[in-house]
Amino acid sequence: MKLELDAPEKVQVTGCGERLRLPAVWQGRWQKARMYVLAMLVPVLTVVILFLLFRKK
Repeated sequence: MKLELDAPEKVQVTGCGERLRLPAVWQGRWQKARMYVLAMLVPVLTVVILFLLFRKK
């Protein structure tokens, strides 16, 4: 790393910075909303399935 600091003109530039994109706001919100929906849906479905399995006919 010291060699790169001493001779920055010899460092190979890959161009990663040119391919960067800003993250879309809705993607982060969708992931958070999906987590909350699944966290609420799993217990409800579990109770419904158990109710259907153990109900008296």
